[in-house]
Amino acid sequence: MALVTNLISHVLLMDLDLNVDRMNETDVRENIIAPLLKELGYKHSSSNDIITEQTLRYPKQFLGRKKKSDPQLRGKADYILEVENRLRWIAEVKSPAVEISDDDREQACTYAMHPEVKAIYYLITNGRKFEIYRTLESPSAPPIFVAYYNNIETNLQAIKNILSPVSLKRDNPEFILDIGKPLAPGFRSFAKIINGTVTYESMQPPLPGSAIIGMTNYFREGSVERSEGRLLAYLKVGSSHRQIDEFNRAFGLEIFEVYSDENELSTDPSRPTKFSAPLIWTIPKGSKLFYPPMAKEVVFPIDLRISSMTQAAGWLEGNQFRGTVSVDFKMTGFQNTFRLGGIFQAVLS
Repeated sequence: MALVTNLISHVLLMDLDLNVDRMNETDVRENIIAPLLKELGYKHSSSNDIITEQTLRYPKQFLGRKKKSDPQLRGKADYILEVENRLRWIAEVKSPAVEISDDDREQACTYAMHPEVKAIYYLITNGRKFEIYRTLESPSAPPIFVAYYNNIETNLQAIKNILSPVSLKRDNPEFILDIGKPLAPGFRSFAKIINGTVTYESMQPPLPGSAIIGMTNYFREGSVERSEGRLLAYLKVGSSHRQIDEFNRAFGLEIFEVYSDENELSTDPSRPTKFSAPLIWTIPKGSKLFYPPMAKEVVFPIDLRISSMTQAAGWLEGNQFRGTVSVDFKMTGFQNTFRLGGIFQAVLS
């Protein structure tokens, strides 16, 4: 059995004597980390789960930032490895072109310490070097284990003794992961938004020349979590039209945070979970750019101030959160308040 295991490890981890120095970060993930996690015993959507690129929001008090003016900070954990909904560790990947720095170690440590993660260990690698740390120790503390790619086969059993599901359960029999209340039955206390769409179907009253009706935007990424006792959905939105993407980036409209006063996602269409978010922004006078409502490039003769309130109501069907959305907005020069109406759906993991 040991001989078979070593042979499999050799095939998986030493494929064709990979030249790590010629890899980028994506290459390391696909050719080294993915096979390593498989060899350790992890698989997507299994009891020993792999959660990739989970967006994490840091409470101000977590970072010692208490002023209302302090911006909220976000990070994205490369890998969260979870054993039977109870034990977790973090893996962070860097490019082989750089040495692992203290900043990299501190970043990985903050992901591991995040209130929604509470990982026992964190691993950081640039493909050439692998460092494993205990989360409860300071980031300045030495790693509990170090290995190099050119001796990974020799050190594989040691890595398994620390990070495999069997080892984590053996070494942490009484560890209870306090992840708080699940977002909904079958979910964790946080979820990743894999993809989704929002389609606008109506506008009242009609805006002359508007090309918004029928437009679909896409959720490129996002997350749902709890923040200060409320649900928070973070969304990065994109469009199939380059000009609209450029417009949204120019005015910070590609990223949204919407809140709900409720603390779980409804599974009952008759009692949907309601989210909302106010927004105020200005297009400066003289700006020449593509304006989505008119579907053409225009020069703005005045400062155009836009205030809006987005409201969404939805419910879970399996792993899809779907429902209706409305956006009430008012613009300089118009007495009317316009209302956009539409539908949305988001796939959660």
